[in-house]
Amino acid sequence: MYEILIYGSVMFGDEVARRYYFGIDEALKMLREYPEAGPVAWYLDPGLRRWTYHSHRIFYGYDDERLIVGRILHHSMDVDRSLRI
Repeated sequence: MYEILIYGSVMFGDEVARRYYFGIDEALKMLREYPEAGPVAWYLDPGLRRWTYHSHRIFYGYDDERLIVGRILHHSMDVDRSLRI
């Protein structure tokens, strides 16, 4: 997420980048509480879920104790190439 914050600061300014960063953080908090909220990314792996936050997709799994974030990818990134499982 640090890279998203830095890129956002350079491209859109610090305030916009901070709001976006904290928005992703809020999405992650929600997913920790409701991990089944995101649909299964069956085309990648039946144990993987995804959630979209504006221009980014959060790919994650979970167990009884935690949310396991695999990657957070910009929508322009090639998912197959970025998530080789």
